[in-house]
Amino acid sequence: ARQLLRLPPMRLAILTAFSLIFTLGVHQSFYPVYVTRVLGLSATTLGVLLAIRAVFALAVRLYMQPLIDTVGSRYRVLLMSLICGALALGATPLLRDPWSLALAAALLGIATGLTMPLSMLAAANAVPVAERGLAMGVRLTGNRLAELTSPLLFGPLADAVGLAPAFYAAGILLLAAALLSLSWR
Repeated sequence: ARQLLRLPPMRLAILTAFSLIFTLGVHQSFYPVYVTRVLGLSATTLGVLLAIRAVFALAVRLYMQPLIDTVGSRYRVLLMSLICGALALGATPLLRDPWSLALAAALLGIATGLTMPLSMLAAANAVPVAERGLAMGVRLTGNRLAELTSPLLFGPLADAVGLAPAFYAAGILLLAAALLSLSWR
């Protein structure tokens, strides 16, 4: 596993998946509170917004190859998806109406729908065929670490300074991961 982590494409795969899952922890934990309690929108509206994110996460996968062909590389699509996710998360506290929230949900769905399979592909392509199982295990361990550590960081942050700064921090962290991926690339 240590040898795999020395491979730049493997580190890139783990960084992108980890950072997205880590920052999505803010969305999963605080978005329902923001939409229903802060904005006062209905639970039905919240359900529609979450469904929009899920639909876009699925639908964008149908267009992944044409998008890669248009943009020129998987890495560029991955970078763009991280930036879309950062914008969607960071802008959330600034959004007040269902239409702008729907647009941000769609962007976050696109980011999720592209980042997860492309990071998995990057991990698989980074290693010889015989080591792909281990590579997937290492990558998925990073995912679980992100799910574990996100609430431990963002919970106290939101408690101390409020929901909005937690969303801003998530957007900044995801953008930082995108920029870090440039240097690792």
